[in-house]
Amino acid sequence: MTLPFINLNGSSPKRLAEHYSMAVLAVETAIARLREVAPNGRDYIDGYALREARAEHERRLKALDSVMAELEALVAHCEARR
Repeated sequence: MTLPFINLNGSSPKRLAEHYSMAVLAVETAIARLREVAPNGRDYIDGYALREARAEHERRLKALDSVMAELEALVAHCEARR
């Protein structure tokens, strides 16, 4: 991940940290909503389809967790330069 180079001619670290923090909150909300729609056996025709849906669901959650970790690192980076 490439971190922003904080300098006088660029965006303020405070502003960057605030906006990255808002993005963190949005991803947290997305994760919470996604968990609410975890695959349920009643919605799939057989065990194979349910297993596949659960694996896909877990991949989506892991992808969002990865995005969250990057955003949190960006927030920490910007806050350290305030």
